[in-house]
Amino acid sequence: MATHTMATVHHFLDYWAREQPDAEFAVQGNQRLTYGEAASAVNRLAQGIIHSGIEAGERMGFLAWNRPECVLLYFAASKAGVVMVPLDPRQTPNQWAYALNDSQVKLLFCAGEFVPAINELREELGAVERFVSLDDADPGDGWDDWRRWLEQESPTPIEQPVPGTAALVQIYTSGTTGIPKGVPLSHSGLMVEVTAFDLVFKGRPGERWLMVTPLFHNSAILVAFYSVYSGGSLYIMRAFDPQEAVRAFSEENIAGSIVPPSMLHACLTAVPNVAERRYDSLRVILYAGEAISERTFRQAIDVFKCDFVQTYAATEAGLMTLLGPQDHRRAVTDKPVLLTSAGRPTPWTELRIVDEEGQPVPTGTIGEIVVRGPQVMMGYWNRPEETASALRDGWFYTGDAGLVDDEGYLFIRDRVKDLIVTSGRNVYPVMVENVLNEHPFVEEAAVIGVPDQETGEAVKAVIILRDGAVADERELIEFCAGKLGEYQWPTSVDFVDAFPRNAMRKVLKSVLREPYWAGHDRKVGGA
Repeated sequence: MATHTMATVHHFLDYWAREQPDAEFAVQGNQRLTYGEAASAVNRLAQGIIHSGIEAGERMGFLAWNRPECVLLYFAASKAGVVMVPLDPRQTPNQWAYALNDSQVKLLFCAGEFVPAINELREELGAVERFVSLDDADPGDGWDDWRRWLEQESPTPIEQPVPGTAALVQIYTSGTTGIPKGVPLSHSGLMVEVTAFDLVFKGRPGERWLMVTPLFHNSAILVAFYSVYSGGSLYIMRAFDPQEAVRAFSEENIAGSIVPPSMLHACLTAVPNVAERRYDSLRVILYAGEAISERTFRQAIDVFKCDFVQTYAATEAGLMTLLGPQDHRRAVTDKPVLLTSAGRPTPWTELRIVDEEGQPVPTGTIGEIVVRGPQVMMGYWNRPEETASALRDGWFYTGDAGLVDDEGYLFIRDRVKDLIVTSGRNVYPVMVENVLNEHPFVEEAAVIGVPDQETGEAVKAVIILRDGAVADERELIEFCAGKLGEYQWPTSVDFVDAFPRNAMRKVLKSVLREPYWAGHDRKVGGA
């Protein structure tokens, strides 16, 4: 019996290469690829991958900042039936080695700037059989050159039959709460997420989509896949820079992008002329990863004059909810609380709020968010115990605390692990941060629990002040009066110049907590 296959991302590349071979596929600086050129390169890559001896279901990886070649590799992996393992350039060589060895990557593509570091690791990389440099390389050093590697292969279309349930990408979690875990994502699950984008982006052939997030992250991967799904073009930023992002939005005919709230905030506050520019082509900005403050959102509407979409997403569960343009318009006109919502479930997602025993709780009650749907991960790679803990009876336990209101809108209160328990009462840091962020002198607030002999945990605010602003601890604590219960007020405030952040510019609460908890044993959700 023939193996059942389904449409995968490379089928859309083949379609548009046939229909519009001369149309722009991707651009970065002076580098521009057409759909015809991209399809030819992907066919050559897929041939080379297969001829390298990698079998369907085995792993290959890349280490590079965002560039068109990385996008081509994802489509080639799809054609060859292998699993792509993207590495984070911001991490250390030891972290790269861990991911490569854990996933058993056999073929590694690497930007020239990282070749020396990988050379120092080669003896530790037992599974990697072949190394390809994306830039000029000397074969005598044990590296294949990308251009020569492509030239020796045929552009004749080739693909392995792949079932929809097979993995296409394996992303590694950041490991801030322990050892990083590999998260395999299936062809069918990723295609379901791409169709979710179409519900809100409604892309048209020829439109440009700006890539600001890194290609080892699910958001950038989906932007790349969606651009090709809709026959659009990718405008690729090597790495996020607010000045360049604003310039691109204004000058490069960008139709849309995914921009996390912290990056959006940087665009609005770190670029002096952001409000003076025009953004005539910009139709929609999707933000995810954290709620947006009302102040930032209203400023974004005034500046960019486009539609906004929020999604609740996780590496392990993809896109789970959408707060669409109509919801945002409603928030501006008569229901501002919707700005603190993550929206309602996507058409294929089932979502529940459950208690500690996994039982559903009443509407409006805070509990853990659990979901199930075709986009949920297949299970952590080679980690059966962690998989059994995260996936129970088909439901993925997100580790996030939230509630659903009587209209079905999800409100995320916090990460369960960031919950502060003070004198037996739960304090959700996001609620405190939302208040502090409204203070006119506060640029950004992060709230954490710190050890306290009397209460178990005390609420501490860590604050970045706006340029030139001056505020003291007492002023900020008193600002919470009337807006929060007294037990939710910070008992202390520290002022810093910057927060530790991950590649998506999300604040790393675990790193913020570390110095305060030295010598103390902190349990999740309290001491």
